[in-house]
Amino acid sequence: MTATLAPASLAAAVAAVSSDGAFWYTRRNLMYALCRAGAWPDPGADPEAAHARFAVELAEHEAEHAPLPRLIRPEHASPGLGPEDLATLDLPSDLFDYSVRRVVVLDRIDTCLLLVSNGFHRKIECAPVAFPGFPSHVWARLEAQLVAGVSTTFFAVHDCSAGGYAWLHRLREALRRHEAAELVHVGLSVPWAFRLRLPVRSTGQPVDPSVLSGPGRDFMPLLRAGGYAELEELQPLEALRWIYRRTARGAEDVGFG
Repeated sequence: MTATLAPASLAAAVAAVSSDGAFWYTRRNLMYALCRAGAWPDPGADPEAAHARFAVELAEHEAEHAPLPRLIRPEHASPGLGPEDLATLDLPSDLFDYSVRRVVVLDRIDTCLLLVSNGFHRKIECAPVAFPGFPSHVWARLEAQLVAGVSTTFFAVHDCSAGGYAWLHRLREALRRHEAAELVHVGLSVPWAFRLRLPVRSTGQPVDPSVLSGPGRDFMPLLRAGGYAELEELQPLEALRWIYRRTARGAEDVGFG
């Protein structure tokens, strides 16, 4: 399939991923919506190249037409996220008012901003961050409270891939030196991908088994063979609900309907 964006298909995909303008979404959300509609090539064996091609095509479309509403643009966010970023990204003014005793740690800035922009911290007493170090001043606060011995739970959310599990290993090692840190794995696994009806594709490239230590060992042969499923293939509302269900602790968390 030729990688070109048809305006009608793109408009339909934007309406789908944003729930008719109610939610912010990432470029990967949008690309996968187009893939489902048969309007964009499947990422197949080289997802990173597919995402890069899509980003270029989308930028050209926006330059010719107009910027898409509610598209998350992580390149506009500075590592520290200050007031100027709130204005530029149209992020909520209460972004830094949440509790930090529970933390949702994402493996990409895009997915962190997906939670922040859609008010995840308003629905659940949990701070969304990306590891490593985004936003930097929030990580500085977390580091300080861990050093002070404040018990803090980190919920690790990542793609179902060798890269996702390697990221989980790095996060675990970074938190290991803090007795006050509890790491809870809530990432996308092969069983969860099947339950969520996400296709598990393959790069066809064998993966070093050393990066795959951790949860989900029964499905490691699939990951060792290059299998992957990406969280952003879920619609934003689906992803928010899924992460919420895996991190909520009771009636004080209001949820996503």
